[in-house]
Amino acid sequence: MSFERYFESEFGLAHPPLFAGTFTAAREAAHRESRYLVAILWSREHDNARAMGRVLAHPTVVAYLSQPRFLVWAGDLATSSTYGTSLGLHATAFPLLSVFGAATVPYMPTPFGPRVRAKLMQIARMDGLPTPDEMLAPESAAYDEHVHGEYLARTLIRLIDRPVARHGLAISAARRGQQERAEEQRLRQQQDVAYEASLARDRQRELEAQARAEKEQADRDEAERLQREEQHARDLQRQWRWATLARIVREECEDAGLAPDGVGKLSLRLESGRRVVQSFPGDATLQRVFDFVETRETADEWARTGTTPFGSDLSAVQPPARYEHSYEFALVSQFPRVVLDDRAAPLKATLAAKGLWPSAALIVEPLYESESDSDGHDSNTAGA
Repeated sequence: MSFERYFESEFGLAHPPLFAGTFTAAREAAHRESRYLVAILWSREHDNARAMGRVLAHPTVVAYLSQPRFLVWAGDLATSSTYGTSLGLHATAFPLLSVFGAATVPYMPTPFGPRVRAKLMQIARMDGLPTPDEMLAPESAAYDEHVHGEYLARTLIRLIDRPVARHGLAISAARRGQQERAEEQRLRQQQDVAYEASLARDRQRELEAQARAEKEQADRDEAERLQREEQHARDLQRQWRWATLARIVREECEDAGLAPDGVGKLSLRLESGRRVVQSFPGDATLQRVFDFVETRETADEWARTGTTPFGSDLSAVQPPARYEHSYEFALVSQFPRVVLDDRAAPLKATLAAKGLWPSAALIVEPLYESESDSDGHDSNTAGA
């Protein structure tokens, strides 16, 4: 049975609020909440037990000890934990009432003086009930008041109230210290939160900067890769044109002895507007005409410098391996309009079918021009 249930069964429901737990837990709670701890060690076998019970049930005592500044703990010596507490408090008589309050003690020196902290210390003590003389009661009524009445309750309150009043400043200081520590902790937490937020922003900025740097580097790498690929494509295209020019020169030498009736003469208007006249054998394909047109700028460079990017011997230039040239133009006859874009078609048969053999005027027409541009270009050509 708990002490509270025992007390209520013996003295009724009127009593101060009692802390449920051990004496150690009560001390910790009182210290944490900056309250006075009123500890009562009780022995139900003691002669004064019933008198003490009536005092604790007295309305004045109940009202006084029910104030929020008090935390009341009571224990019976019949339990081992309470008996151990009595030994720790060096009890000499029962009931024992001990009052604990906060006191400030120095614990750390600083340049501004020692730092202090609050600690629960015993500020009042009563071993056994006071005698009639100690209660300052009228002599005629001393015994009755001691056993039953008002003076015993008032004496108990005076025993508690006087040291509590003296230590009120200590409690106030403890509360202020607790509030200051709470405020310091709150400020530290705010500073920590702000610091962490600043770190998070810095980390985010670093991540964003790193991401931008990585993207910029990736863009540069991609641009360099594309540039290398484009340069490589231009190098292959240049080598192909020089090798094709070398082949055309050889073919022209081989065609020198052909009979005139086996040769067709084409007047070619290049994209630059320049007109070139060239003879082609009838057994050739349109591919030869396309190659001739594609190598005109290269032929001009050869005629001007007499050398190639690959050496002075034109015939030694070989076509690049695994390269397929892309032609970006078509051959067009204006009257009648005929588009010649099948490079594998036989030259003589194709032109003859359109009435363009053995002589024809063809225009080199870019494939990327729009139809309207082509019409305008054709009209200008016809006017010329």
